[in-house]
Amino acid sequence: MLELFGGMINGDDPRHARLRRIVPAAFNPRVIRSVEGTIAAVAAAVADRLTTAGECDFVTEVPARLPLQIMYDMMGVATVDHQRVFACSNVILSADDPEHVAEGSDVVGAFLQTGAELSELMQDPAPQRNARPTDDVTSALLNANVTGESLSHVELASFFILLVVAGNETTRNTISHGLWALSEHPDPHVGFGAPGPHSFLGAHLARREITVMFRERHRRVPQLGATGEPGRLRSSFVNRIKHLPCAVDALEPVP
Repeated sequence: MLELFGGMINGDDPRHARLRRIVPAAFNPRVIRSVEGTIAAVAAAVADRLTTAGECDFVTEVPARLPLQIMYDMMGVATVDHQRVFACSNVILSADDPEHVAEGSDVVGAFLQTGAELSELMQDPAPQRNARPTDDVTSALLNANVTGESLSHVELASFFILLVVAGNETTRNTISHGLWALSEHPDPHVGFGAPGPHSFLGAHLARREITVMFRERHRRVPQLGATGEPGRLRSSFVNRIKHLPCAVDALEPVP
C-alpha cells in the first residue's frame, strides 16, 4: 500500500528529497513547452463540444477530459487504456463514495486492485523505453539520473499513479470549483499551491491547463455557467465536485 500509493506524498527526507531530485526532469520547461500545443488543442476541442451541448454535466464534459488527456499524452498511455486509467483514478481517491465503490464492497481490495492495474501499465513499456527513449515523461523518468540516482521500477509505478491521480484530480477539481465560483461570484480570483518541500510538483502544468481551459471557455462559450448546486464526492480527503449542471447561456452577457 505504501509503496504504490505513498511515494512522495507520504514520504519525508531523505527519501522524499531523493525523489524530488530525480523527477523534476519530467517537468522541466522544455517538457511543458512540448505539450502546450496539445493543451490548447484539447481545450479548444472540449470547449467546442459545449457550444452544441446546451445543458450538460460540466464535470464530465470539461475537467474530467482535459487534464487526463494531457497526462495520457505526456506519459505515452495508449488510447486503449484511457478509460481504464480514468476509472482507476476515480476509485483511488473516491473509495468512500458508492458511485465509485459499491456499498458493502471490499474498499481496500478495490484500492489495491486499481493500484496493481496502473502499476502494470508501467511495467510493459519500460524495457522498450529504456532501449529506445521517446520524448514522453515516462522515458524522462526512466532515464533520469541525478548524481547516480534513478527511479526503481516500483518507484516509477508509484510516480505514475501519483501523476494520473494527483495530476488529474487537482486540475479537475480546480476547474470544477472554478466554474462554480465564477457562476456565484463572476469577479473572484482563485489560486492554489503553497511553498515547502511538498509543493505541488506539477503546478506549472496545472496552471497552464486551467488558464487555457478558461480562456477557451471565455472565447467560445462566454455565458457558460452552473445551473444548479454541485454534487459533491463523499470523502474525508478530497473536496471534489463530481457533477455540476451547466448551460451555455446561464450567465448574463458581459458588456
